[in-house]
Order: sequence, then structure tokens, then C-alpha cells
Amino acid sequence: GLAVATCWMTSPCKLTEFGHDMASKTRPFAGPRFATEYSGRSAGTLEVPPADDTGETGPVADPTGSVRVPGTGPVGQVRNGYGKEQSSDLSGADATALEALQHRAKQHLSRITVAMLQKISTIPVSGLKCRRLIAEAAKTDFKLTGQEVEQWSGILIEMAWRAASSIQLQPDGADGMDIRAFVKVKTLEEGAPSDCEYVDGVIFRKNVAIRRMPTQVVQPRILLVGSCLEPERTSAITTFDTSIAQQDAALSKMFEQIQALHPSVILVEKSVNELMRKLMAEHGIALAMNVKRSILQRVARSTGGQVVHNVNTLPRAPAAQAALIGTCDEYLTQRIGDHSYMYLRGGTPAKGCTLVLRGAPLVLLKRLKNLLSFAVLAARSLFMEAYYYWDMY
Repeated sequence: GLAVATCWMTSPCKLTEFGHDMASKTRPFAGPRFATEYSGRSAGTLEVPPADDTGETGPVADPTGSVRVPGTGPVGQVRNGYGKEQSSDLSGADATALEALQHRAKQHLSRITVAMLQKISTIPVSGLKCRRLIAEAAKTDFKLTGQEVEQWSGILIEMAWRAASSIQLQPDGADGMDIRAFVKVKTLEEGAPSDCEYVDGVIFRKNVAIRRMPTQVVQPRILLVGSCLEPERTSAITTFDTSIAQQDAALSKMFEQIQALHPSVILVEKSVNELMRKLMAEHGIALAMNVKRSILQRVARSTGGQVVHNVNTLPRAPAAQAALIGTCDEYLTQRIGDHSYMYLRGGTPAKGCTLVLRGAPLVLLKRLKNLLSFAVLAARSLFMEAYYYWDMY
């Protein structure tokens, strides 16, 4: 069921077309059954009777009217990420039938997560370099208490479900089928489990190039450079003083071209000349050097910017310049433990996120990270399978 749902869930519009065709062939009535805002079709009636003695509910289709829940009036239309009708609570009295399916899917995810947490020592750990940590990871008798299982399950389930329901992949398949490529999990020993957070944006370990550079900017303009900011080397034979003067002039011109974009944060993949660093510090620009290309790509996706590979050929047209700059709600450089981390919060929620796990020993955090990665994939499959069943039945 998960495999079928995942295959057909890349585009909800196409899935509804598929469900409609199947209904016309297998149902006693031909035609649409459910209200889908994105397709503009008419609505069907959906009753949600009790499914068992526990009082849980399940949907049954009836082609007569609008989407209702027994004992309530029509549900108010609130669009979620996929254009469906949605109330504020998955399991509330005004929940739609789709939300009832999603509620059951989330309960199933909870059972899977709790079962894996109860056998946390069987989850493999990789990337450890310290012998002490490797020996600790080899122990198989480690167990979480009931309270710890309850605490961590709540954290992991909410993070995984929010990521699965927020991130949207391109319907043409350009992003692939696995959303884990756009979900980064960071582990920090410092703090407490209550400090774990879901960030609509990117977090990476880096500090500003010069201490007096700003460490917090609201609504920053972010420029991404996929090369070095160094003067071009020439083979002509000149004196030392002449060479230094030419380099300074070239760097000043390069900085003027960058300053024309009015960036407040610059991330550079390679090195930056010392004079360039000083100029940026004087103009209140935050600079980070030697940033991995994979991080630049994640930042570009989240903020809507582009990676520039040659600053000497920057466009002069305002519209073209605006397309190069990324934006988010906040830039922050924060010291946590022995390292500094850069936060770019408030990017596009549908483009990616970072999940921060804190407040536990490193080996446990590594295991929780692997578990959370699996939970994100399972949540995505269950979330999309709910749409599949809603359209099909």
C-alpha cells in the first residue's frame, strides 16, 4: 500500500484523475465523489461512521452532497499545502474525512515510532570517530525508560509529520520521490529535549569571518558565491608595489559590484581576500567562508536565491539582480557548546527544513537521528496514502 501510494502521490491532481477514472469503471455511479479545490469538480457526500469499539472513525463515500461529519454542518474551507479542505484540528469535531484518514495515519506512525524507541539499541550508528563512543554504540543492552520513550516519541512524531505535510516536491519528478533530500537533521548534545526544534530553513556549523561582523539580521538579503573572492592573477612582470596596487583596485571594483546588490549576508564556497573581508566588515555585511557547496544549494532552495559563480559578470538590470538574492525571516549566528552555528530561519516551508535534536548523549542522538530519518519517510508515505484512499474510496 505504501509503495503504491508513494508512486501515485507525486501530483495530487493526477491522482484525482486516476481516482475518477477508476470510480467510473468500478462504482455504480460514474463521476466525481470528493470536493477537490484544485480540480474545480463538484463535491460528494462523505460520512464518517464509527469503525470499531474504540470510537475511531473512517470514511464512507455517498454521492449526494457536500463534505460533512455526522452531527455537524458543512466544514469551512481552509486550504492546506495540497489545496484540500482542512480544519484546524485533525481529530476535532469539524474534521473532514481526509483529516480522519490523516489522523489514523499519524496514529500508525506513532505505533511504529514507539516500537522502535523501545528497541533503540538495535538502531545502527555510523560516523563515530572516538573509540569510547564506538564502544558505547556497540552495547545492545541500553534501553529508554517509559517516560523517555513517551517524551522522544512525541518530539519525533511531530517533527516527522510536519516535515511530511509541509515539504512539496516538483510534480515533474525533478526533485525525486524521497523528501529526505530536503530534510536535514542536526544533533547537538547541549541543552534539553525541550530545546529540540523544527526550523523552516537551514542550520549549519560556521562563524562569521571577522568578529565585528553582524551576528543577527532581520529580513536579510543573502548572496551565495560558488567561487573565491580573490583578485585575478596575471602573468605580466611588474614591480611589487604595482602588483599590490592593481590587486587593491581589482578588489575594490569587485566589492562595488557586490555592493550594488545590497547584500547583508554573503556565503562563499572558497576563500576571501583579507581586504575584501575588511570592506565587508566596514559596511556591516556578515561573511562566512569555506561553506560547502551542498549547503549553498540548500540555502538557495530555501531562500529563493541563486549561486553566483563569477561576481565579475553580475547583471546590472534590477530584475536580474533581484533574482540572485535570497531572503528569509532572520539570520542568526549562535554559539552552542564549542561551536558556532548559523541559522537562516523563515525560508520557504515547502522547500525544505532542518530538524534539531538536543539534550542527550551523542550516541543516543545519532540513533534518534536515524530513527527520525526513517520516520520522515514513513510519515510521507502515510500522509500521501491518506490522499490516495480519499480519492479512490
